[in-house]
Parts: sequence; C-alpha cells; structure tokens
Amino acid sequence: IYNSMPIPEGLDMMRTLAGADAVPDHVYRIDHPKRPRECQRFDGETGHSVEICLHPRGHSIPGEWVGEGLDWLLRLPRRK
Repeated sequence: IYNSMPIPEGLDMMRTLAGADAVPDHVYRIDHPKRPRECQRFDGETGHSVEICLHPRGHSIPGEWVGEGLDWLLRLPRRK
C-alpha cells in the first residue's frame, strides 16, 4: 500500500521550492460537463509554477485523465 503525504503539505513544499506565495496568482474553473475542476496556479520567483485542480469526485478519477496527465508530463521542458 502506498501512502503519500497530505495534499496541502505536498502543495506547500512545491510552492516553497518554486518560490511562490501561499496566495494563488490565478484562480479559474474548467467547465466540462463530465469533469468540472476548480484550479489554482501559484507562480514562483524561480520561473516555475505550481498548479492544482480539484474535482468533486474525491479520489476517484476518470480513466482518460491518466492519458491527459501523461500528455502534460511530456509537454514539460526537459533539463539538459
């Protein structure tokens, strides 16, 4: 069984690493009929951003989100 740290604690850690404030720079909603989400983006002084989108389904997510997550990861800039 895998047990990760609580989401707020992990988000705080990532914001600190990015040099971002605790107040989001952008708050927006994704209005999708099957997958609505409330999102917050924290822009850091390092040039990196931390973004979190929450949905009303708790820990259950649609299977296609796995592919969307992989697409997002593949778009990230690569370190040399």
